[in-house]
Amino acid sequence: MPPSNGGTCTAPKCDNTKGLYAPGQATGSAGNPPLDQDVLDKFCVTLEQNYIAGNGIAGAPGDPDLQSVCMLYQLTSADPNGGGEFTGGTCSAYTPPGNTMAPGNGGGWCYVTGGAAGGCAQGVQFSTNLPPAGSVTYLSCIEQSISVVNASSGSSM
Repeated sequence: MPPSNGGTCTAPKCDNTKGLYAPGQATGSAGNPPLDQDVLDKFCVTLEQNYIAGNGIAGAPGDPDLQSVCMLYQLTSADPNGGGEFTGGTCSAYTPPGNTMAPGNGGGWCYVTGGAAGGCAQGVQFSTNLPPAGSVTYLSCIEQSISVVNASSGSSM
């Protein structure tokens, strides 16, 4: 978010009426679990390391440590108001009502395919007025690995 937003990278100020969420802030959607603080912490460390490696000065204007980092809500057709969000297979024309009464009401981003993707096989689009002016958007695929251990420890005779 722009520095004028207040907050820091690991302790952000995020406005969920604009589809922006801080760590642990409930989104009201099973498809959008809360932003995990550990994930944000790792992201912020990497962002700051890259800033310093690029000759950035800690504490100076533009230092990512001094800016809020918020998760932007993913709009899906499964949201209660999904029909209104995906007119014509796209969310780019969706103007959110700006409240948190239902998942997706603050706006967000969506995956699109076919004609809505503008000639590409797939695309990412944002609803009207998002991301907020002066902000920078990062796309990050966060995967968790699941380890399955063979529970059988016995032997047969």
